[in-house]
Amino acid sequence: MTKLNINNKHFARMLIAIAVFLPMMVITGLKIMNSDGAYANGMWGLYYHANGGHHTGLPDTQYCVPEEGADTCTYTISDIIPKRDGFAFMGWATDRSALEPEYQPGDEITTHACIKNLYAIWGLSLSFELNGGTGDFQPIMCHPIAADVYIEEEELTPADSLCDVTFPTTEPTKDDYFFLGWGEEELSTSATYAPGDKITLSENKVVYAVWTPIYSVIFNANDKTGAVEVLTCHSDETTYGECDIEIPTKTPSRDGYSFLGWATIDDTTSVAFNPGDILNFGGAGRGEVMRGPNRNATKAETKAATKTHIDGQSIMLYAVWKEDVPIPVPDTGLMTTDGDRTGMINNVAIYVAVPSALLVCGWMVKRMTTKKVNFTKRKR
Repeated sequence: MTKLNINNKHFARMLIAIAVFLPMMVITGLKIMNSDGAYANGMWGLYYHANGGHHTGLPDTQYCVPEEGADTCTYTISDIIPKRDGFAFMGWATDRSALEPEYQPGDEITTHACIKNLYAIWGLSLSFELNGGTGDFQPIMCHPIAADVYIEEEELTPADSLCDVTFPTTEPTKDDYFFLGWGEEELSTSATYAPGDKITLSENKVVYAVWTPIYSVIFNANDKTGAVEVLTCHSDETTYGECDIEIPTKTPSRDGYSFLGWATIDDTTSVAFNPGDILNFGGAGRGEVMRGPNRNATKAETKAATKTHIDGQSIMLYAVWKEDVPIPVPDTGLMTTDGDRTGMINNVAIYVAVPSALLVCGWMVKRMTTKKVNFTKRKR
């Protein structure tokens, strides 16, 4: 009989442990596992993998015990969001090299396998800040090749770090403001991107809604009917831009009244603006009421230089009316109840026939008083 000499006592003890426990592990494994890899008894597991992200920020493994006779387990995916420097979390997939996620936090997943693996999918995001506006604008994601952690860095090209997204065609809204587009900075004064534009991302990006005030002139007919008309304008820039509203040359009408102009207060006879006047809005920080004309300017420049600047975002103008006073008609005694025709005859008699008769009489008197008489002696 050959004697086995083992110099390393620790190695020898390890071999003895394997020899003792291996048969027990095989027997136990055959008892627990069935032919399709699912647990016949015990807990199943849903495992989360960072796939390049921070392993410390991963959701914990979720466990499930199938009901008796069932061969599936249903999980609710954790709402914990993993992190990865330079990338945005897109969702979870069962394939670590997937370009699009299959599941999102809060989704339910049903599996036939005792062990189910989910891998974080990473990409670049375009996020939206509405700057006081309203609307549903979720981040838009894209997946560059460089986001796949199984690709060696030396195999990547600069283009592999880029991906394209398209801006939404819908627009946010904000009371009394006009949406100009999306800017690069929170306080952008003009828009860089419009709805529907395409942009290439090389990193996560945030864009900001750019707003400009909607200026308005409210015309109150002031005729006790409550009728109003609103004209608006806006600049192509933010509050630093200007825009003009011209008072319509078409004037309102009111039975029994004459229109005089527009006032800034109700129930007044003082006119502040006339048809054709130009009201200028915007120009933050300017503050003057009227800009004087330049004597050397052209007619167009003079008109622009004399328009009235309005402080504030809106102004209401009230129509100024003057009641018409009817001209009294002399009572000739010829009026009857025949209506308009008799009235027309009376008017003709009073305003045409009488002046005409007086004119003829005057002419005849003048002729008679100025006629020369020729006195000559008769020859005998």
